[in-house]
Amino acid sequence: MRPERVNGAPWLVEWPTRVAPMADLICFAGAGAGASVFRPWVAMVPAFVTVLACQLPGRENRIGEPPAHSLAGAADAVAAAYRAIRPAGRPAPRPLVLFGHSMGGALAFEVARRLGSAGRMADAMALAASAPPGPARDEAPLDGDALRDLLIGYDPENRRITANEELYAALAPILGADIAMLRGHAIAPGTARLGLSVHLMSGEADAIVPESAVARWAGYFDGPVTHHAIAGGHFFPFRDSRDRVLELLTTILRATVARPPQA
Repeated sequence: MRPERVNGAPWLVEWPTRVAPMADLICFAGAGAGASVFRPWVAMVPAFVTVLACQLPGRENRIGEPPAHSLAGAADAVAAAYRAIRPAGRPAPRPLVLFGHSMGGALAFEVARRLGSAGRMADAMALAASAPPGPARDEAPLDGDALRDLLIGYDPENRRITANEELYAALAPILGADIAMLRGHAIAPGTARLGLSVHLMSGEADAIVPESAVARWAGYFDGPVTHHAIAGGHFFPFRDSRDRVLELLTTILRATVARPPQA
């Protein structure tokens, strides 16, 4: 496989396919995470799929940039970046599937809205361990102890991060900014429902975003909705049930490619 590359728009990392590309999969990570969490997926999806991942500022290859403070603004930038590397015209655009984990689900939804408004509607979405944002909350920033507690609450394994002062000092500003960005975002009342299929995934042991919260996404779509309860906690797509999630994504991608092109 050729080495991974970052395209000219830093909001997206794109890994090349192993054969002629036939579909795009754009992935959105949860709070504090970067595009690299999806790097192992490249070899695990069908070879005809181009995997792209959102790279928010302040992490990995964008470590020197200040973090984003508006989810709407980030969605604007990602949608513009995708349109820049996949311009409209002929040949017809590749089928497009979006995957979002946790906070990444809200960002994926907003990117899909913007692409649809620009005439580039996605074909399907998969949202894992994610719930639609509630009313925007004007809350005080999390202080050091509260942020540590929240990080450990999300995943007890994060104690290794909080115990490493240098590592935690690097992560805390990004995580805090992401959480504030999500808290400050709301889906406007009357927002048009997206006319595409959505595949919801909830972790059976997820104490952060339970199945009932994930299910609320169904109210924002006009297309078919499926909901899969999957073994594992909040990070099941990367741990307990990664193979199951990739199996579902493979089925979605194959069905999307097999669907007759729209007139």
